Amino acid sequence: MTDQQVPETSEVENIISKTSKIITKLSEVDTRVSTTQSSINLDFPVESRPAYEIFNHLEHLILLSDSDDEDEIFMPSLDDVSHLAIVSQSVLSYIKNISPGTRLMKIANNIYKQVTYWISSLFLNNSLSTFLPTNADCLSKSLRLALTCKFENYIKDGLNNIKSCSIYVVSSNPYLPDLKFAVHLTGLPQSSIRTIPVVEGTETIDMNELEKLIAADKTSNSVPLYLFADLGSSFVGGINGSLKDLSEISEKHELWLHISGPMIAALSLSNAQSDITMNISSMTLDFESWIGLPTVPIVLLYRQYPALKQGIFEIESEMRKLDAFPLWTVIQNLGRDKIVDSFAQAFQSCNILYDMVAKTKGFRLLSKKPVNYDPKEALAIDSFTSVVLFQFDGSGLNIPTEDMKEPAVKKAIDKDNNVSYFDRLNSWLGQTLERDFPQIQLTLMDHSIYGTCIRYSPFELSTGEKVPTLDAFTEFYEFFENQADILCATVQKKQTFIDLIERSPVLKIVQLADDWAGLGGVYYVPEIMEKMETDQEKSELNKLNMQLVEKLRSSDNAFSLGESIDGLACIRFGMVTSETDIEELLDLVISAGNEIQESSKVLDSMAELIKAGIHAAQTDLQKEADEKVWNDGILRVVPVVGSVLNWINPLPRETSTGIRGRSLNLQQGVVESTENIYKYHMQLPLNPSQQGRSSTSHSRNESQSSTNSVKQAALAQQVAVQNTASPVEEAKPVA
Repeated sequence: MTDQQVPETSEVENIISKTSKIITKLSEVDTRVSTTQSSINLDFPVESRPAYEIFNHLEHLILLSDSDDEDEIFMPSLDDVSHLAIVSQSVLSYIKNISPGTRLMKIANNIYKQVTYWISSLFLNNSLSTFLPTNADCLSKSLRLALTCKFENYIKDGLNNIKSCSIYVVSSNPYLPDLKFAVHLTGLPQSSIRTIPVVEGTETIDMNELEKLIAADKTSNSVPLYLFADLGSSFVGGINGSLKDLSEISEKHELWLHISGPMIAALSLSNAQSDITMNISSMTLDFESWIGLPTVPIVLLYRQYPALKQGIFEIESEMRKLDAFPLWTVIQNLGRDKIVDSFAQAFQSCNILYDMVAKTKGFRLLSKKPVNYDPKEALAIDSFTSVVLFQFDGSGLNIPTEDMKEPAVKKAIDKDNNVSYFDRLNSWLGQTLERDFPQIQLTLMDHSIYGTCIRYSPFELSTGEKVPTLDAFTEFYEFFENQADILCATVQKKQTFIDLIERSPVLKIVQLADDWAGLGGVYYVPEIMEKMETDQEKSELNKLNMQLVEKLRSSDNAFSLGESIDGLACIRFGMVTSETDIEELLDLVISAGNEIQESSKVLDSMAELIKAGIHAAQTDLQKEADEKVWNDGILRVVPVVGSVLNWINPLPRETSTGIRGRSLNLQQGVVESTENIYKYHMQLPLNPSQQGRSSTSHSRNESQSSTNSVKQAALAQQVAVQNTASPVEEAKPVA
């Protein structure tokens, strides 16, 4: 036997090693870098391919980015426990191929008994277990177990002699679709499902209405069979009732009570578990979500009723026993204390976050208030909470305090009349918290009644995620308070923002095309462009507002470029703090807009000045050219005769240099000769008498004393105009 076991052990170790390497390599793939998209090759491979090529191809498929994907794909990071769970699933596939017989059954029985005992000691003493892939499978088997216990001949005759039976569930139960599918798999009609009324404003079963419903079913010869209760899986983390009430009504009417939801984890923390679970028939345990373990099966725990000691369920259990292997490895790796501590930390984190939000001004809590967990006390599990759901609604911001002097303080806008705006504020907050504190695992949710909310559920963990530590919440609270102050200040100052814009002659409030959570958007509209009737006027307004945003962003990041529902560019105002002066902020916009307008006028006047200067220079040069021709003689400009004449009788040196050019001095507004530039090799300033004798003088527009940037742009456009009528030396441009 020893010789036969050695190769099997080494083979298993070899599989574990290879599988671990493959998983490690894939987990390290950085999918943020996408490759070029290629078409899928559907050709059936004719020849075999080596394993390394296949896994390289898999890596390529992971990296392959579809242009239609909205989000980037990130491979989950695996800790040691998650890595072990995935490897165990691969090893399980190998173990199942051991030749059937005594050895395989012995391995399966040992693993099954150990895991069942460990799990039942935490949640439901002296119970049996089945390991299934989906929640619907768990519900399907629990229904068949209930039918077996209720009807003696169910195993033999099936549903043939069963006329009608009733299954009770709340309509808000998130697993209702799974229950409907389970009913279909069992062979029962969908009419078997009865919807239970709840207490108004809660998810708690109305026990009086349930009593009436059961009585009506008994009158119509429908057998009450099954009560399905959820404990904390819903959107707000509500429960369908206390276990005491659910147990009492189940015992009274002999119902099979099945429970699911993360609040079951609180059973592992209670010192009075046997009293709490006395009448629970079965429960669903989802360790994949509760602890963040990939590939582990969902566990169905159920009581050992005498009617279940029949061969059909024992055979099914034999088939499912080996599926406990991934849990067998993970539970041993974690240990009981670490599992229980993880549950306790999850409940405690809900308490901490709930208290943080409760004492922060402007927020509303939509989930129930939890109790402070004390491991020394025996608490009912419905005293805990597994979800913290909250939203910013500005509550309490309009309540006057002693330091507020009415009517000097504007009232904050309310949520009732600005629902969509508050949804955008909550969306901004949720995205900010998700980005800066991913370890807290907050998610944005949209609800048909509450609107946009922020949800925290430490029992809905993804692969490799862990419950946040208490230190993480300490750091988070300071950041959360800062964001809350920004939200409160923005809501309180928004009405002031609107009122000031309505009184401004050049600012117009606009409706933004995107979901903007800041103060809002405005146009800067000069009074001469107020109507904006033509496309040309709209284009000019767009350019003006884009220039204005660019100028404003250089001094304050609170401004950004937006787009209105009309497709026009506008100025977006972001979130503000309590120290922000809205009037000063708007004055800054108006002042910057006026500067841009003045700068535009300066450029227009400069252009007119340059045109006039060029025209004057051309006139002067033409006049001098004509005078030079008459003075030197017409024969000197005749092409052939002039060359001979200039060679025989050259002109004196002082007159042969030709006509001097003209330069336009924008600083002094005059067109001046370049004679001094040639003589002194520099540009000399004109004195008042010289300015009076200049060939052409132009007064500067008073708006030329604007900003330095405009002056530099104008000076860069100085033009030295040369005479093109005769070949004379050009003057170098002078700055």
